[in-house]
Amino acid sequence: METFHMMRGAGRTLLLAPEEPDDALEAIPRGVPLRVSITVPRGGKSRSVGHLRKYMALLKVAHEASGLAMPFDQYRKWLAIRAGYFDIAPDGQLIAKSIAFDKMDQDRFTALYKDTLTYLIEHVMGPGTRPDDVEAQVDNLLGFA
Repeated sequence: METFHMMRGAGRTLLLAPEEPDDALEAIPRGVPLRVSITVPRGGKSRSVGHLRKYMALLKVAHEASGLAMPFDQYRKWLAIRAGYFDIAPDGQLIAKSIAFDKMDQDRFTALYKDTLTYLIEHVMGPGTRPDDVEAQVDNLLGFA
């Protein structure tokens, strides 16, 4: 059984959450009935989809600036670990914490965003980079500029 993170769209539609890969549903044939189980985030607290989009845009800006040749999802996890958001597996391996809506509440996600931005400015973007400059790049990517 597959698990996908989704969000409610307009009317009666469900959309893949931005953290899901674009091809997540490709293996499911069109028109086939599905059984769907919906789980509301812990404590009924809602997370901001807009903030998630902004975080993903921040990661895209950073991924382009880093010059590292790794797939985006691997880079996202690498950066979460560098920002201090990880668990330690029994074998000692660091595993990035999930940013799924049901795994991380809005307060923790806000802290992740800020800590990621701080790490990027200090270690990836280079000296003299200001948070406002990075935020402007993110807003431009989102079409807010």
